Amino acid sequence: MVRPVRFRFDDFVLAPRQRVLLRSGTPVPLIPKYFDLLVMLVERRHDAVSKDAIFSAVWSDVIVSDGALAQAVRTLRRTLGDNSREPKFIRTVSRHGYQFVCAGVVEEPGDDPVSAPAIQLAPVEIAQLSMAALLVASFWD
Repeated sequence: MVRPVRFRFDDFVLAPRQRVLLRSGTPVPLIPKYFDLLVMLVERRHDAVSKDAIFSAVWSDVIVSDGALAQAVRTLRRTLGDNSREPKFIRTVSRHGYQFVCAGVVEEPGDDPVSAPAIQLAPVEIAQLSMAALLVASFWD
């Protein structure tokens, strides 16, 4: 099955082929594994996705804990402006996994690229963003 070029929901555009998430046309940075998790949840939004299925698909090359998955979901929720108590995007399915629950996801097939302003980062800026991400991740663990 060929993936649609992009999914639209709320103020977001998720383009799996271009590996970009846009919010109101502005690129939103995501760690690659977290991006993969978001794509999986959106693609399988009609199902509750088990933790085992997520681990197999997203972290197949490494062994990670439930805590790492919980951190990824917390980061995605924060990025999307979601709340775990009243989820608009990602719902926790107790003792099972997660489900993408945003109503009105629109799939847009085609091969045209997503239009977004290009982001040019200097190596120093990339290093600073990486360090900030590590600090935030260590804070939440």
